[in-house]
Amino acid sequence: MLESKKTDISQHIIALQVSDGALVTTFSYTLRVWWPTGIEQNEDLIQRVYPNPANEQLTFEFDITEQGTITVIDLTGKQLISREFSASDKMVQIDVSILEEGQYMYKFQSGEQISIHSFIISR
Repeated sequence: MLESKKTDISQHIIALQVSDGALVTTFSYTLRVWWPTGIEQNEDLIQRVYPNPANEQLTFEFDITEQGTITVIDLTGKQLISREFSASDKMVQIDVSILEEGQYMYKFQSGEQISIHSFIISR
């Protein structure tokens, strides 16, 4: 389970006026909203990602103890490529030759730890 480390809390007062034509009644409500503004990322999961910008393939070097997944995502959030790896893997190469030039994100997840970063495809 991911834990949020940064949060924002805001308080809003909502006033509602109800009228039957002759009498106006006002109701006041306080709404307190809490939402996460960031996800703690474990930057130590991945030791090296190269080349960036990439052309044909992207190489991930890491030292992990659990199996996981590397997912390539476009900027709209669509998952384009997914590759699983085992706890014994120390390097994974992903073929990105099918991707058009532009900016993408990769999500590296191992167990409950996650790291999300961007990379560029340039030809």
